[in-house]
Amino acid sequence: NMNEHIIAYGVLEPKADKLVNLSLSSAGSVGQVWIQAGQRVKKGDRLAEVNLSPEAKMQFLQATSAVEYAKQQQARSKRMFNEKLATKADVENTTKNLSDTQSVLSALLERNANQPQEILFSPIDGIVTQLNLIQGQRVQSNDSAMLIASENHIVARVGIEPEEIDKIEPNAMVTITPVFDENISVESNITT
Repeated sequence: NMNEHIIAYGVLEPKADKLVNLSLSSAGSVGQVWIQAGQRVKKGDRLAEVNLSPEAKMQFLQATSAVEYAKQQQARSKRMFNEKLATKADVENTTKNLSDTQSVLSALLERNANQPQEILFSPIDGIVTQLNLIQGQRVQSNDSAMLIASENHIVARVGIEPEEIDKIEPNAMVTITPVFDENISVESNITT
């Protein structure tokens, strides 16, 4: 058996369906950033900390106050209904208002609005491919904080000379070596 070697240059890219976009749940300012673009991270690693904005804290306090007020209004309307001083519609309106205010508060709790900081943790083992946070930066809720690529799902896109295309077969073994460090190599296969 004779093996023929073809040398090709290219780049490693994450598979698009294995890229995780971490976004911020609340507005605030970036406190600490413990990672940098290109760094490997493990599942559960601390990545960054965002201090909640005063507006987000105020929004949480207002929602808490609104729930308490809605509970009082509902109790009052039920008491008045029992005394024949309010209608069933009045009780239903206060019940709906309580439900609405509790929904707003629940949504804020899901976004950790009751905490002074939001800490982002890595959901997977991977490589930080894009970092959009700088210490001290003001950020909004739903801003993209970073992209993390699964380290086990990387695609090598390489350029092959047209005359060598016929020499390449599906499932052929490939050795990938970084340009600046030939001591590191990864074995893989060609896919179509």
